[in-house]
Amino acid sequence: MARQVRWMEEYAAKYPYLAGGGRAIHTSEDTPYDTSFETYLRGELSIYSAQTLDLYARWTEELEREGVNMSVEVMKETVARYGYKDIQAAEEHEKKKNEVSRKNT
Repeated sequence: MARQVRWMEEYAAKYPYLAGGGRAIHTSEDTPYDTSFETYLRGELSIYSAQTLDLYARWTEELEREGVNMSVEVMKETVARYGYKDIQAAEEHEKKKNEVSRKNT
């Protein structure tokens, strides 16, 4: 789980505008109304069988060895399905939206 939290932290650092629209990362940031990525992940993983957890751990270890950040890869797929050319284009779009929003307040 720590690996995935670290990946999410790296994603948020590299793409702050995209990440800003998502969940908080850490359990310490949970509120009665918002659940963090870490807490949500803990809940998801808690329903997996021991065999599935083992396979999942091996897979995430392999991704890490290959230098792949799962959080970034998931968002690349997500923004592509929303029609963006790539993740950087989506980040730029969110940045511009944020700037316009700040000007209007």
